[in-house]
This record gives sequence, structure tokens and C-alpha cells, in this order.
Amino acid sequence: MKNSKPIPQIKTARLELRAFVVEDAQRVQALAGDPKVSALTSNIPHPYRDGMAETWIAQHDEWAAAGRSYVWAICRQGELAGAISLTDVAPAHQAELGFWLGRCAWGKGFMTEAAQAVVAHAFRNLGQARLYSSHFASNVGSGRVLEKVGFRKEGVQRKHLFKDGEFHDRALYGLLSEEWVKRA
Repeated sequence: MKNSKPIPQIKTARLELRAFVVEDAQRVQALAGDPKVSALTSNIPHPYRDGMAETWIAQHDEWAAAGRSYVWAICRQGELAGAISLTDVAPAHQAELGFWLGRCAWGKGFMTEAAQAVVAHAFRNLGQARLYSSHFASNVGSGRVLEKVGFRKEGVQRKHLFKDGEFHDRALYGLLSEEWVKRA
């Protein structure tokens, strides 16, 4: 199923979620390339080399046009702070929520605010029945964000992820549309 619409802009009380543009690449590299940010994710490498951000950003429109993935830049007062996405979108079924935030924006509630907006978009506009997410079990901050927006912990996969020479447990979360409706 093709989606001819671009990645929609979403505004919250303090944030603007918008499509990434190539001009964001340097800031993405600086934020995501921070070893403390990379260490909390399964798919952001360190070092984050030149050209990686441009390649990643260049794929977003194609993914959205195919209806497979939607990636938003999280901006506060015009400044890029991180990213949030819906990936592996199965029409009228489920999608995976993923996110990362630069250290400059940690501890301010921005990710919870962005996640609430994207979850609402997934259920209201994309007709999803279920959302799921996961994180390194040691990354308790991501678990708190998911729980604040209504996700329930569904389990832990022990030594499921391997990154930087170490095995990591992966915590699994899910949220059903009917659970979200009750909370909303």
C-alpha cells in the first residue's frame, strides 16, 4: 500500500516533530555520535562516521512513501534534539516505536511528550491495532518513557542483543489500541 503523503508535521506543547532534512545531518552526527547516546541503542554505531546521517536521512521519504516507516526529527525551539519513529508498519496491524534523544535534552520530559504524540498519530491516523517497542534492559529511562505513555512490559529476552563486544538483555513492551483509548 503506497502512501503519497509526506511525513506529517506534529506539534505538541513544547515540541515540533517534522521530517528530517539533509541540513540536519551534522547535528544528527553530533547528537547520535555521542558515545553515551550510542551506548543506549542497538542500532546507532559509535563512532558515527561522516556520511552516515546523510544516508539515513535520504531513506526517510522512500520509507514513508512505501508506508513502511515514519521518522520524525524532535525539535525544540527550532533546534534538533533527537528522533522518534514508527518502523515495520503493518497496515491496520502493528508498528514498532523507536527513539533516541541527545544528552542535551535528557531529563526534561521531551521524549515522553514526543512519544505521546506519535502514539496518538499511530492509533488515530494510521489505524494501528498494536504498537511495540524494546530497549536494552539496562536503559531504565527508555522503559520509563514507554510506561508513561501506556506501554506494558511484556518480557525480557536474555542476552538477545550483541553490541560493542557485549551481550545485552532486551526488554519488550506493547500497547494495544483499546488500552490507549482508555487512557486518552
